[in-house]
Amino acid sequence: MIDKSTYYVGYPKYFLTLQKLRSIEVNAAFLVPYLQDNISLLDCGCGLGSITLGFAGLLKNSKIVGVDTEQSLLDMGITEAKHRGITNAHFQLGNILKLPFPDNYFDIVFEHSLLLHLSEYKDIGIKEMLRVLKPGGIIAVREIDFDTLIFFPYNEILKKALDFRLKMFLDNGVDYHMGRKLRYLFNKAKVEYTYFTASSVIVDNDKSLSFAGNYFASELRDLIFIEQMIKDGKISSTEIAIYQNEWRKFPETQGAFMQYTWSEAVGYKR
Repeated sequence: MIDKSTYYVGYPKYFLTLQKLRSIEVNAAFLVPYLQDNISLLDCGCGLGSITLGFAGLLKNSKIVGVDTEQSLLDMGITEAKHRGITNAHFQLGNILKLPFPDNYFDIVFEHSLLLHLSEYKDIGIKEMLRVLKPGGIIAVREIDFDTLIFFPYNEILKKALDFRLKMFLDNGVDYHMGRKLRYLFNKAKVEYTYFTASSVIVDNDKSLSFAGNYFASELRDLIFIEQMIKDGKISSTEIAIYQNEWRKFPETQGAFMQYTWSEAVGYKR
């Protein structure tokens, strides 16, 4: 992830739980058809390494490297790799804006939900991914577009909560529409033979709805800049409590349903 001094989430328990749920089967399924063994693959902003370890388990004769700026998350990945007996996954400190690898080093470079945090530095992130990629190698990215989040049944309070979430992200440099910009960024960086897909996350059962409701409620409690926004008069603590309560109630609503879409891009370095 980006430098932790500016990373808007921090590392609360609910966020780590979400990180653990990420998998190659869901979060990197768009890349799987392009994979073959005996390669080197870099996972940028790997967090605690759940996707990284998925790559390592699938590509047992390959070298898989995960980089992140937060050592505590990398330590979790290292511990989990040892627990599973995975020896071809390696974790080290690294920032996508200045990757600690030589030019033309990896066969595949991958990132998931990292570019949206880079504000005006997205081009540098893409440039660095391409720099460490071998000619003919694959660059693969997956980013969300927050405006695709839909829910049922309609709830005015939740709509206001989502509108505040949008303002909160925008005020703190998060690109709310990152997903729809991938083709633009790839074209700008002159990535060749690009392919674009999209996949939706469906939240439609008791377990996933309960997690989603608690996740959105926890954001409003734990995001590192909520307190400052209250001090600045952008929202009141009473409004925060109302939004949290409504998110916790939502999973119990008859027919409750949520869906949001991720944009995916695969291309080749010339």
